[in-house]
Amino acid sequence: MIMLSMTTSGRTITARVIAHCFRSALQTTPIGRNSSSAAAIINGLNDSESASLLSSNTARVQVSDGLDKKLSQLEQSLRRALRAISLVRTDTAAVAENDTITKLLLTKDRSKDKSVYQLLNSLLEANVDIRHVREVFELYVNNLAVKPTAVMAGPLVKHYILKDNYSEALNEFLRLADEYRITPWKSQLIMHFLENGDQSNLQKVIDVSDKIHGEMNTISDLAVICVELGKSKQAKRLLDTPGLSIKIAKIDTICERLVREEKLAILEETIRCFRNVFDANRDRMVYHLINGYINQQKPDKALDCWTLIQEEAIRPSDKTLLVLGNYLKDSGLTVPFEIPAKIQLTDDPIRSRFDYGKQQQQQTEVLNNSQKKFNIALQEGDIDTALTIKSELEAEGKSLLMSQNCSLIESFLNADRLDEAFSLSESLLSSKLFPMPRIIRFLFSKLSSAGDYQKLEQLEPILPEFILQHNSFTNSVAIAYINSGKIDELINGKFLQLKPFPLGGYLRALEVRPDVEEKLITIANALIREMDYHLPMNMVWINCMKSGRYDDAKRIYDSCPKFKDFLLFSSLLDTIRENNNTELAKQLIEMVSTSNLTQKTIGVVYSALIDAYIGTDQITEAEDVVFNQVINNNTTRIDPKSKQPEQLVTLQHLNRSTLNRLVKAIHVKENREPKFPSPAGRPLATSSYSTTTRNNTERRVDEDDSASSSDEEVLDAKSK
Repeated sequence: MIMLSMTTSGRTITARVIAHCFRSALQTTPIGRNSSSAAAIINGLNDSESASLLSSNTARVQVSDGLDKKLSQLEQSLRRALRAISLVRTDTAAVAENDTITKLLLTKDRSKDKSVYQLLNSLLEANVDIRHVREVFELYVNNLAVKPTAVMAGPLVKHYILKDNYSEALNEFLRLADEYRITPWKSQLIMHFLENGDQSNLQKVIDVSDKIHGEMNTISDLAVICVELGKSKQAKRLLDTPGLSIKIAKIDTICERLVREEKLAILEETIRCFRNVFDANRDRMVYHLINGYINQQKPDKALDCWTLIQEEAIRPSDKTLLVLGNYLKDSGLTVPFEIPAKIQLTDDPIRSRFDYGKQQQQQTEVLNNSQKKFNIALQEGDIDTALTIKSELEAEGKSLLMSQNCSLIESFLNADRLDEAFSLSESLLSSKLFPMPRIIRFLFSKLSSAGDYQKLEQLEPILPEFILQHNSFTNSVAIAYINSGKIDELINGKFLQLKPFPLGGYLRALEVRPDVEEKLITIANALIREMDYHLPMNMVWINCMKSGRYDDAKRIYDSCPKFKDFLLFSSLLDTIRENNNTELAKQLIEMVSTSNLTQKTIGVVYSALIDAYIGTDQITEAEDVVFNQVINNNTTRIDPKSKQPEQLVTLQHLNRSTLNRLVKAIHVKENREPKFPSPAGRPLATSSYSTTTRNNTERRVDEDDSASSSDEEVLDAKSK
């Protein structure tokens, strides 16, 4: 075949690369009786024919009608490649003159990303050498003014991952990150290195991600990956990072990916893990989850989203309730809440909460010398010098960027200069300039710890509405009253004035002042009587359970019929696991066994008991829970949904990570196989490794819920 050569920036791209791809596709596809003619055309290309081959139907006439869709897509990609090469071959001036043609060429498909991705992927699937594929990618990027993206370059890293060559995949990843500031297949690399305890390479990927995407985005990505691997504890630790802020766009990206990949159980656990992230809009995450179940036509699962909303104390928007309520109603299920009559659909209230770009100068604006000096002073911890520079800027009629104001407030708070932090925050809020939510949360925390409820109340009139609707503010106010010794004022009316009701502050009052428990219970009874609001009494029950007063807890539980259908107890599960408190777990099981809670919810409590036994090396007792209390437990009840008899809990409803921990403990400590089988469709870990397939790649995966010691070091470093 005659070479169609073109030299640009010292590189030679040949038509042989393109033709080889098309020929390989023909050889692996059913073709008609004129196949020899088609092959002859391809092998006998000359300069003009190579440029026009795919613009005609010559090759397509020779093949049978059974040519699959994949070959058609390949042909389209090759046509674009040949046209691009032909365009670039003319000269640089011609490229500039034909800029419109170039844009049309690259945007003919839905996006430039998809166009380039399909081309590179087609070349690799046709076994074209990776070096030639890289040349084609660089041709697009360097000669057609295309801004590279992670999607475009994905096949270059994917090629090595599919071959299980993670060393070369990492090298290609680092090269692309260094040259183009993109991170293709980052999550897959992190997942592999995390699973295999490769601390060194894991740290390399994390460092690159920090540099390109920022620490906050990296932490959120790491947390979701931990959830996918069954490492929820590590995910929660990462998300408890002080000052963590998650952008709405990032939340949407995470949720949309999990819904697209039908990983709705992972999304549900992610929602739980994001509980303590201040500005993570979990209502929006639940909205994505509901739509995922609607797409799968699973109304029962969608109904469970209402239980999730209640358990996690999520404040649902009217939009979420409307979508969920209408779907449940159309599916013939009872709607357990009032469906909103109408909602405002003109603007997205979530995206319009803050528009940082319009509040002040764009963050991308080039900093002047004074602003650079300000940043350096803060980085060195010299707050006073930074204040001097701020004053000089203001004297010139200039101001700091919002990010710089936030950094200054954070520096004040870290140095315990609360008055100055409060003064600057108040000044910004009064001017309708809103610090980042993580900074506001940090300010709330410091003021409540100091017992300064006056300053918190002073901020209330100028705070955005969505912050006032979040119970973190009212909890901060209540805790500030408690820390200042003003708990009597809370009891005498302040508790009832705070809306939403500060459940966290109420529970704190129960814990630190047992002498006023009766007065606090009076408040809870009043809320039940006047507003049918049972959550404060739920907090009283939790406090009794934590303090070991199980008879009192049982009496409260029996006196509130609504507890049979809805009960908050996630903090009790944390206490059980942290303290290996088997007695608390047994008492909790006894109560929820008489409830109408779902089998999955009851299974979570049994899982906590098993974890507590494992934590104290009582392996036999842990296995007994699985074998005798779950598998061979013949206790039945009437399912509140189907009204049919069902077993209280089954092996399927236990946490898979808990079962894996137990299996490994039996292997290591007793050197035998467990008495119980794997749940149907959910193989447990073997004594060494189990094999699973993700993204069409077979890899060894250690199913332990706990990260290896090396992983712990990396994750702990991120959380700190």
